[in-house]
Amino acid sequence: MNEQNVKIKAAGETGLTGEIKAILHLALPLALSQLVWIGISTSDIWIMGRIGTLELASGSLAMRFYQPFYFWTLGMLSVTTALMAQGLGAGDASRVRRAFRSGVLLASFFGLLFALPVWAGPWLLPYLGQDPALAAYAGDFFLWTAIGLPIIFVFQMLRFFSVSMGTPSMQLLASVIGLIANLVLNEILALGLGPLPAMGLGGIAAATTISYAITVLIMISIVGRHEDLKKWDIFRNWWRLDRASVKGILRLGTPTGFIVLSETSMFAIVSLMLGVFGAAALAASAISFQVTSIAFMLPLAVGQAALVRTGRAAGAEDISALRQTGRAAMTLAVGSGLVNMLVILIFREQLAELFLASSDGLVEQVVVLAIPMLIITALFQIPEALQAVTIALLRGMNDTFWPALISMAGYWVVGVGLAWVFGFTLGLGPTAVWGAIGIALVLNGLIMVSRWFWQLRRIATDGSILRN
Repeated sequence: MNEQNVKIKAAGETGLTGEIKAILHLALPLALSQLVWIGISTSDIWIMGRIGTLELASGSLAMRFYQPFYFWTLGMLSVTTALMAQGLGAGDASRVRRAFRSGVLLASFFGLLFALPVWAGPWLLPYLGQDPALAAYAGDFFLWTAIGLPIIFVFQMLRFFSVSMGTPSMQLLASVIGLIANLVLNEILALGLGPLPAMGLGGIAAATTISYAITVLIMISIVGRHEDLKKWDIFRNWWRLDRASVKGILRLGTPTGFIVLSETSMFAIVSLMLGVFGAAALAASAISFQVTSIAFMLPLAVGQAALVRTGRAAGAEDISALRQTGRAAMTLAVGSGLVNMLVILIFREQLAELFLASSDGLVEQVVVLAIPMLIITALFQIPEALQAVTIALLRGMNDTFWPALISMAGYWVVGVGLAWVFGFTLGLGPTAVWGAIGIALVLNGLIMVSRWFWQLRRIATDGSILRN
């Protein structure tokens, strides 16, 4: 293959409508695959609730604890999508391979590194003010989750490659099979089948780890056979360490990791605060978090598609295409946020009851708390969609440092700070604690949009998209 003859036009369509169609062409399959992917964690929450409120509270506490490690690494690795897309836009196949190979090495390294604190979760959580009994109850869940971290990160790198190449169907197929495997294995391992004993929370985490291992094998097979993907030869010299590429990913990806970490850790810290209010408040927040995670898949898919389009435009230094992608992506962000808001508001009661067993003694208390939390969740859907899409646009042009600082200030200072003030200084209760999240999301959404327009003015002045 001629490595300098693989350039893909950044913007084949003209006008706002054409660019919206181009983004949707990528985003819709991505949204489906991500909904299937989030279905794995949703099915885990669902079966926890089926077993009992204790399992839901303990399991959701464990999930909130390991997610900061997971999401930082996910954010750090996600910059490879932009780097591979830029290589595509510039017509440089070796650039694509180097970004992928270095990303896989980093995925494996951080997966093994963060497995240690995740495994130690039952011993660490009591130092964070959590109920030692709840933490210890999730011991097997932590163990199996630690085993699965490197596998999950390698899966994400394969997913980022498929996104940057504009072929999201491969991850959709793998994710569907992974979800089916998780549903089946949850029933077998968590609840027991025949001579197999019920493993409870440990069985849920084991099912998830095995399911991701299956998706990795499927995606490797697809990449090796797909006509449009195998020509990139991404597994060539996979063992070779490219120091410059690794440094580039860490330089751009570390701030991106903190962008993702700042939001997810805000949810995690707020969940820890809500744990002080008891199992019902913790379970209600777990339901609200899962609903917003599902709703987030649509704007996240738009953002990922916009990231690919922006990366290709940046690689080709096509300023007109960059502006066009930004207008289309923000239009879709507002539309997707509005749809999510209406669905959550209309079906808030049904959503609150979906994750609970009717025979559980705490159902009524959980629903009373979950409904107002879901109303707050609905109200921050549009600003959350805007900030997600705008961060993706900025990432496509390698702008990661300042968005990271903005995110850290907005989420950790404003979000967590207000949550503490509302919940403990003013004593307004768990609903007000959750409301602090909405305030932080609105603020960050406004600032990120302003950052995007500042970048457009900067580009108009110096005429270059990529400065890094």
